[in-house]
Amino acid sequence: MSVGILKGTSKEAMRDNNLSALLTEIHRNGEMSRAELGERLGLSKTTIAELVDELEQLELLTKNGSEIRSSAGRPSHVVAPSKLPLVVVFNPEIDGITVGLVNLAGEVVWEKFTQMNRTYSPSEFSAYASQVFAELEPELAARIWAGVAVLPGAIEKTTARLIAAPSLEWQSVFLKADLEAILKLPVFLVNNGRAATIAEHHFGYATNLRNAVCIISGAGGVGGGVIVNREVLDGERGVAGEIGKMRIHDSDLGLPGNMSFGHLMTRERVEDAPALHARVLTNALATLRDLFDPEVIVVLGYLGELVETRRAAILKELNDGALIARGDDFLISRATGLNSMLLLGGAEIAWSELLANPRQTLKR
Repeated sequence: MSVGILKGTSKEAMRDNNLSALLTEIHRNGEMSRAELGERLGLSKTTIAELVDELEQLELLTKNGSEIRSSAGRPSHVVAPSKLPLVVVFNPEIDGITVGLVNLAGEVVWEKFTQMNRTYSPSEFSAYASQVFAELEPELAARIWAGVAVLPGAIEKTTARLIAAPSLEWQSVFLKADLEAILKLPVFLVNNGRAATIAEHHFGYATNLRNAVCIISGAGGVGGGVIVNREVLDGERGVAGEIGKMRIHDSDLGLPGNMSFGHLMTRERVEDAPALHARVLTNALATLRDLFDPEVIVVLGYLGELVETRRAAILKELNDGALIARGDDFLISRATGLNSMLLLGGAEIAWSELLANPRQTLKR
């Protein structure tokens, strides 16, 4: 989300925008001095002080009492994101359901995984979400202002409909209204590949990069997302970045017909024939490289493990057919920590609403 300082608008609109810009700066970059905030946002010391005080009253920022010396030698109080407000994030997968609480500082403060030994329906998932929410400590539950469901499937932007989650065998499901009725909170839905991409964009390897690609691989299959000009691509209907849907065909590899990248690159297939599937992965990486010209491609999950074990060979093959050769830092693997990235990225969907208009959002 891009936030700028408004000029020539009403006083209230300008103040709302300034509050948004300041809170976003702190949320994205962490603790900093008021003097540094003034330099980054181009606002006066007095305006910064007023904005910080208002956000502190809303319990969205804290002043920790320490001081930082500015370049002029004067002390400047340090401001940090508040750890009080929380977002609850649910991530249903074929092997189980992960629930996490994420604070405004970008920290997962509580996490629970429940293994599922059978398929389960959307209504059973909603019932589970209700149960977990009811069992939270009252002090934690009182601090939650929104919920997010991170889903292994495509979500239609205009209707919030889960079009399909093949690994869960869910088709055309409307979860938002059910979860909002159960939790008594605003609820947001996001595709898991998009959530991971958002987390990498704001807190991970793609932080501050203009263009990047993320590929995720987990219990629910293969997905991903694309960052273009510092924005996570969502497309006209919200289903952009479905990397797992790419068609792969290469008779030299002896592949079983014209299949999707996701179907070919399941964990079982990769473990059975890692050399073959490293070549399939390389072909997909080359396609993404040529389509989007990213600064980096981040590969998460078990495909990240494949990259780690065969990095040199994959990079060599990528560069042999490239218009411009890439360095070793072009391909990044994150073999572990996928769950945390999904929780962080999912929470960002809710935080973005709050960051856009802190005063009005909290009044809802």
